[in-house]
Amino acid sequence: MQFCDYYITNLPEQQGITHGTHTPFQPYQVTVGINDMGHPIGPSSCVTKDCLLKRIEWNYTTGYPTTTTPRIGYLHLTKLDDTVAEIEWKKDPAGVVGLVPPYSHSIDGLFIITSFDMSVDSMKLRVCGSYNASDFGKAFECYSLWDITNEAKMAIHSLPSVQEAPSRFDQYSDA
Repeated sequence: MQFCDYYITNLPEQQGITHGTHTPFQPYQVTVGINDMGHPIGPSSCVTKDCLLKRIEWNYTTGYPTTTTPRIGYLHLTKLDDTVAEIEWKKDPAGVVGLVPPYSHSIDGLFIITSFDMSVDSMKLRVCGSYNASDFGKAFECYSLWDITNEAKMAIHSLPSVQEAPSRFDQYSDA
C-alpha cells in the first residue's frame, strides 16, 4: 500500500503539528467559488467528498532568492467530479516577484490537503494521498488517520481500483 505525505512547500514537522504555530495537520475542504468570488479552502474535522482531489498542479514564484521555503504563485486543484479550483497569483507591481517559467509541477492520484496557508502567495501546502484510489481507501481502512464520511468512502470506491503510478512525483509540462 502506497500512502504518503507530499510537502509541496517546505514545512517543519514535529509530531503532527507545525513547529512554530502548533497547528495540527488536518483535512481541508475545497469549495469551488461561484461568480468569481474565490475558492474557499478550509479545515475540516473529517475527510469529506469536498476534500478529495485527483490532480494538483502548481508553479513556484521567483524573487525570493534566499528563502528555503518556496512559495506557490499558481495552484490548480481538480476535484473528483472534475470541478476546478484555480488560484492565480496577483502580479507584483514592482516586478520583483514572478512565476517560474516555463513549466508547472503536477501530481495525479487521490489526495487531500493537510496544511494550507495563503497570503499573497500560497506559503504552505502539504498534501497526503496515494497514486491510486485503492491504496487511498486501504489507508483509511487500516489506520485511524481521520474520520471519513460515507459519501467520501462511496466516491473513493467508485473510482477505478488500479491506476498506473506516475514515474515520478514532480512531472513537468510545458506551460
